Parts: sequence; C-alpha cells; structure tokens
Amino acid sequence: MAPRKPHLFQRLTNPQELEHAWLDVLAHYTKDRVPQELRDFDRKRGAELRRLAAALRERTFLPEPASLIFLPKSGHAGEHRPIALIRPDDRIVLTALNRLLAPLFERQFLPNSFAYRPAKGAWAAIERVTKCLSQGLIHSASGDIDDFFTNIDRSHLFCDIRRTIFEEPILELVETYLHIGATCELDWVDSGRGVAQGSPLSPLLSNLALAGFDRFLVQSAVE
Repeated sequence: MAPRKPHLFQRLTNPQELEHAWLDVLAHYTKDRVPQELRDFDRKRGAELRRLAAALRERTFLPEPASLIFLPKSGHAGEHRPIALIRPDDRIVLTALNRLLAPLFERQFLPNSFAYRPAKGAWAAIERVTKCLSQGLIHSASGDIDDFFTNIDRSHLFCDIRRTIFEEPILELVETYLHIGATCELDWVDSGRGVAQGSPLSPLLSNLALAGFDRFLVQSAVE
C-alpha cells in the first residue's frame, strides 16, 4: 500500500490558504472596529503571509501563548469567562487548521448537534424543536456542562483527533496549541485541561469532544 500523502500540511503552508484564513479573521470585525494589531498586519499582508508560510513549511514556526482576560458571564452574576487574546500569526494558523480539519470531522457529527457548525446554530435548533412539537412530542430535558471548555480532557480529545488525522506536522501543531497555556498578568498559566475560549479551533474541538456523548444519548434513546 502506498504511503498517504501529507496533503493537509501542503495546503496549510500555501500562502493562498493562509490568505483565506486571514480574510476569515478579518470577517469577524466591521471595518471601523478592526484592532490596530490586525490593521498593521494587513498593511503588509502579502509579505507577512509569505513569511508565515515559509516558517510553517520549514517547521520553524513557534506558536505563542495567548493573553488571558476574564469577562463577566451573561446572566451569571459574579462569574467570569476566560477569553484568550491571540496574536495575528496564531489566529491565522488556527483558522487555517479549522478550515482544513472541519470537513473531516463534520461528517462524524450527528445531524442533531447544532452548536458551532456550518448551516446549523440556534435557529436551526429552534426549527428542529418546532418540528418535533408539530409531530406531537411534548417532553424536553435541559442540562449544562459546567465550565465545559475549560474542563475538556485533552488526552482523550487528542486520541480522537489521531483517529482521523495522520500527518505529524498537523498533529504537532494541534497538540502544541492544546497544551500551550496562556499568560495572565505576566505569568504563564495552564490547568492541564480544557481548550482556549477565543481560539478559532476550539469550537470544532469542543464538538469533537462531545461527539461520543451525542452518540451515547442517541443510542440510549433507541434502547
């Protein structure tokens, strides 16, 4: 059997792929609200993306810890949510990784999983509930995983990733971002668990972490 070709890594190190990721980063802002750091990067976009592509290709790119801030949780007085502020280089790489990996994992997710997925989201979930009500279903249950993002088991998550991704350069980058921690008031912090809220890759990773639980719920309902 011929060895599998590392096509994901080749795409990741392509400046055009990185530019697509950069445009996705900018799309999160209106033109008058783009942070100055991103404006500075965009003025030298071509040269910066070629530099980043070369560093990735030569395996000299070094991810950096994000800066951690805490924002109040909506509807939870006195509670705060940790948010990672990420430099432009890492935001581009994480966004590019998400663009490359999402199609591979999307096919593994159940159709009744709605969070953080293309063409899904809250409105699609509401439509699903409405349809269930029209079919005569009247019972529902709700629950919440406390501090879900910060309590994901990284070891189990990475094992799930390895079942689908085989390219070592990609795996090394993902593993580095999983364990890189963050800086908070000049100190490096890392609990050993969780994924960074604010990372472009974290929504996909969170769905992957819950995929087994989703399948368990469906199987339990069938039984």
